[in-house]
Amino acid sequence: TFDRATWSLPLGMEYLAEVGQVPLGDMERTWNAGVGMVAVVDAAAGDQLGAMLRVLRRRAALVAAIGDIGNAWNLRTVTQHLSDFADASIAAAVRSLLGTAHGYVVFALGKLGGCELNYSSDIDLIYVYDHNGETRGLEDGRGRISNFDYFVKAVKIIYQWVGDTTEHGFVFRMDLALRPNGNSGPSVVSLDALEEYFLVQ
Repeated sequence: TFDRATWSLPLGMEYLAEVGQVPLGDMERTWNAGVGMVAVVDAAAGDQLGAMLRVLRRRAALVAAIGDIGNAWNLRTVTQHLSDFADASIAAAVRSLLGTAHGYVVFALGKLGGCELNYSSDIDLIYVYDHNGETRGLEDGRGRISNFDYFVKAVKIIYQWVGDTTEHGFVFRMDLALRPNGNSGPSVVSLDALEEYFLVQ
């Protein structure tokens, strides 16, 4: 819940509470009152995460459509809502796979970067890791791979969870073409390589 004296209810919450006959208290406990969006998933969900996000995507789009068609939400609120859900989806996928360790960042560009997603927008992302090197691997030293290869594999899995079309549809179409060197470049870059690219280009 939150203090209504310091944070006003979004119009969509009042509208859905009235139309759906949902007590505002229940809405407050379920929604986050316009302060962003968080997708809470089991860290061990694995491959089930993609299916869960696809179901949540349909629900998020339905909520936006109700607010939109009912004239309770203006265009800015609709696009912010869809952008918040996209942000939460990517964050859930990244954290489910990589945890909360430091060493990587995902930049949103295009319409997601400007919080202007519409119902059919794709999302433009750049995946960046902090430096080259190797993973720790197992205690006996086996299983070590380069940081680059590790994050390339991670991006492929995240793409499958979010961008692939399954029997449940897709969460968002993902476009990595705005990364350094476009489609001819790697799917993930180090921070140093990204800096050099922008300086040279």
